[in-house]
Amino acid sequence: MAPVSYQAAANGLLAPVRGRYVLLGNCEVGFALEGHDRSRPLVIDPVLVYSTYLGGMGSGDDAGYAIAMDGEGSAYVTGRTNSADFPIADPPRPAHPPGDDVFVAS
Repeated sequence: MAPVSYQAAANGLLAPVRGRYVLLGNCEVGFALEGHDRSRPLVIDPVLVYSTYLGGMGSGDDAGYAIAMDGEGSAYVTGRTNSADFPIADPPRPAHPPGDDVFVAS
């Protein structure tokens, strides 16, 4: 979905601004906008469809490395964790030597 962009027009109404996402490289995303007045404030709402929190509660280090979506819009995240309280679906994992674990979350 394209971001929702607008700015206040001279008459006080909100004027829509046509925009789209642009891949900038180096894992960065930006915006390309058409026909807006650079002298007026611009609002860009990235249209966040869903979000969540994934990770332990500060007991270790967690990192996500990749994310993918299937045809039904479900997200899958892979990464690593060494958090003792990283959320899992099964009963708590058995004690193991300190180090990282990998995860796939959906």
